[in-house]
Amino acid sequence: MSIVTNLYPPVIYNSYMPAFVYNTTARVYFSLSEFNSLSEMKSYAQVTVSNQNTNLSVLDTSKYPSEIMLTTIKTDSTRTTDDKYYIEIANSDINGGFQIDEYYNVQIRFIDGAATDMALTTPQALDAWLAANLDYFSEWSRLIIIRAISQPTMSVAGYEIVDGHITWSMANNNLIGTLTFAADDETEYLKDYRIKLYNSDDELLTDSETLYTDNYNNPNSFIYSFKYNFEIGESYSFTIDYETNNLYSNSTTIEFDVVQDSPDEVDFSFGAKLDENNARVDIDIKRSEDKPSYTGKLVIRRTSSESNFTIWEDMHVINLTAVTRYKYEWFDETIKSGVWYNYALQEVSTGNIRQGIRIGKKPLMAIFDDVFLTTKDKQLKIKFNPTVNSFKQNISEMKIETIGNKYPFIRRNGSINYAEFPISGLISFQMDEDQIFITKEELYLNKTIMKKYDRYNDEISEDLPITEANDFVYEKLFRDKVMEFLYDGETKLFRSPTEGNYLVRLLDVSFAPNQSLGRMIWSFSATATEIDEDTVDNYEKYGIIAARG
Repeated sequence: MSIVTNLYPPVIYNSYMPAFVYNTTARVYFSLSEFNSLSEMKSYAQVTVSNQNTNLSVLDTSKYPSEIMLTTIKTDSTRTTDDKYYIEIANSDINGGFQIDEYYNVQIRFIDGAATDMALTTPQALDAWLAANLDYFSEWSRLIIIRAISQPTMSVAGYEIVDGHITWSMANNNLIGTLTFAADDETEYLKDYRIKLYNSDDELLTDSETLYTDNYNNPNSFIYSFKYNFEIGESYSFTIDYETNNLYSNSTTIEFDVVQDSPDEVDFSFGAKLDENNARVDIDIKRSEDKPSYTGKLVIRRTSSESNFTIWEDMHVINLTAVTRYKYEWFDETIKSGVWYNYALQEVSTGNIRQGIRIGKKPLMAIFDDVFLTTKDKQLKIKFNPTVNSFKQNISEMKIETIGNKYPFIRRNGSINYAEFPISGLISFQMDEDQIFITKEELYLNKTIMKKYDRYNDEISEDLPITEANDFVYEKLFRDKVMEFLYDGETKLFRSPTEGNYLVRLLDVSFAPNQSLGRMIWSFSATATEIDEDTVDNYEKYGIIAARG
């Protein structure tokens, strides 16, 4: 007998489906061949399910003696992709039910509409029906893997339930989340999560975007610091959308009221001072010795006019052990020109619980005069003749011309969109008048050698004194360090009053000596290429600021 059907098998995009809870119903998604439609086939399909390890059928033989299940083809109207069709496999369809941490192979095939009808409630008659309608079946689909897991539960520490209401400390910006599974020996684990904060009007305040857990140490726990300044007496809510390593996904929502249940201010004196000449803010922290000993963490936080002073971000963490008298200084060298900033100092106790906070009395703003290139431990000020003579936003676009159309079609490819611009300037130790890039002692390796050069400069003939205007040695040593800095291949934070802040890599770096000055002063040129978004998180990622936490 010849095959009379023109049905192609179900199209499987992925060889596996997201994990599901073992005592629920599994879904398997697929799409149709472009040569077929649902109208050509029965509204139900044939399904086989086998254990991946043994390759033996796991279908309940009392319900499916032929080890083939007939089940309805359904459509998921929420999916916009072609694989919007699915079949369901209930826990009761499996002999003994789905087992935790087991992998199962699933295959599906279609049935031509010309086949005789089969009642899904009489599987005992399936053998005869299969034999009579064999010519009306499509080929089996490729294998699809499904996996059963135990029920996960997302719990959050840091809040209390008082009179039926969840309350959250105003100072506690840390959210501590833990994913637990019903089975103690569960091998599934949390892969990523995303946290969104809303006000009482359901307006989105902050969005963490997708964050990934530490898969090697404790993947089922995470600590997230809200980048928001909660107001006492206000109501908020947050959602935690999470996904496991085998793509099981779920969401948890918590509504809470903010209360004041911690000290108003941290027990340290704290001040922020603007160093406009070097485009940075000087943070001073002090504690007198008449205070009791302190052990814990201090966090320097920052907000700005760019978020209307609502988004607070951790900038620097200080770990302290048994401190009495204390003095600490930290410089924020990531500020933008023309933006107002305010700072706060907050305590973090054992268990990463946020405590008292001291917020700066007034915002600060700097207007830069120069261009700055900043890394974690160095900042180069380009003071003399800094030049950016062009600026290009790279966008991938393609022009397509056709015979039948007068005008071309323009297609934009992907999401490519990054800045690229040439920079140049003169190099001289006088650009580093406060010796922030490198000290004179560091240039000469130690104080003894530095004094030898200073003495030599003082003792030289009065007819040809060596001053800052003709100190070839100092200029050479300084220029060598600048060359190392520009050639090192590290990501740098470019800051200027006109272009703004960009995370860049410097390419095509070159140098040219100034002949009219006897080659004592050189200039440099380079192409700055933007490599990522200008955010505090990326400052940490690329080492512009130290790791926080």
